[in-house]
Amino acid sequence: MTKRNRGITLMEMIVVLAVFSLISSITAAFFATTKRVSDIETTHANLQLTARQGVANAMGDIRSASSIETSATLAGTFYETSSDTIVLRIPSLDANIAPIAGIYDYVVYQYNEYTGILTEISFPDNQSIRASFSKDILSDLTSFAFSYYTSAGAQTSDITQAVLVKINLTLQKTTKGKTSEVNFVDQATIRNR
Repeated sequence: MTKRNRGITLMEMIVVLAVFSLISSITAAFFATTKRVSDIETTHANLQLTARQGVANAMGDIRSASSIETSATLAGTFYETSSDTIVLRIPSLDANIAPIAGIYDYVVYQYNEYTGILTEISFPDNQSIRASFSKDILSDLTSFAFSYYTSAGAQTSDITQAVLVKINLTLQKTTKGKTSEVNFVDQATIRNR
């Protein structure tokens, strides 16, 4: 008796295609979920990095400041130190990057709650090598505050007594329908007081 090689039946082909389709759809869903989670985690990590980088420059300026000014009129605009603005008086630098005695530059950090942007504005003295500029250093802020502390560690509203400045901020960004939020706190002591 001879056996005839018939191949596969239609029913076997349908079963194989159904199993293959099921495995493909599970794999695709897994990769799509993994990509979404990866995008959200990347957004969160980028927010943390943005917060650190944005605050780092402000912390450096606070450390090198000779004082926090209660207010100042700079280039015709009035600035007042508060929970959303800080006016720093910083020693001017010469071409050798050495402080120039008795000459100061001013740097203002100002938070705009309506736009969610922290802006740095530099007002150098004519003898200083620092550049004059205004640049946005942080965006996507949902909250931001400077707070001021005395040498005894007590919070103060008397800016002239402040030797320590804390920055407390919250950044928020939505990616793929998921909102990532980063809370960040940093502090700096005025060294040149």
